[in-house]
Amino acid sequence: MKIYEYNDLLVQIPAGVSHLMIGADGVLRGYRARPDTSLSRPWESGESIIPVVLNWEKSLSEIAALREYSPIIIHEFAPPGTERFRVGDKYTLHATINEELCLTSEVHAVISCYTPGMKPWCQILKLKVEGLSIDNILLANVKEILHDLKVFD
Repeated sequence: MKIYEYNDLLVQIPAGVSHLMIGADGVLRGYRARPDTSLSRPWESGESIIPVVLNWEKSLSEIAALREYSPIIIHEFAPPGTERFRVGDKYTLHATINEELCLTSEVHAVISCYTPGMKPWCQILKLKVEGLSIDNILLANVKEILHDLKVFD
């Protein structure tokens, strides 16, 4: 038997186990060979070994301490004449949203802009919310541009 650290948990598994996987059923299993992940339910293999978690109490978490995975998506219109955003640009969130949730979740902003006489544009930005300003406006940075829609003739 060997003991490994897996996501802050100490896991005791038999010698020869080369892979660990958590199935959709939430059970951690060990495998002596890489499981075939192309199968619809690879964790249900008869070759799986359920390891012993030695410090299972470390797996207990308050849900409020976790970061929510599904992103918060907001839609905003940029004022006419606004330039497209770039990674690293500052962004101020003006939408009416839950500030606390934005601080602990991934935030995506769908920004549309139309300037008369110019082509409209739309970007989907992944934002990193930094905090609140003095007047309770959420301040963020553009972390990634997920989509940049350009209108062509």
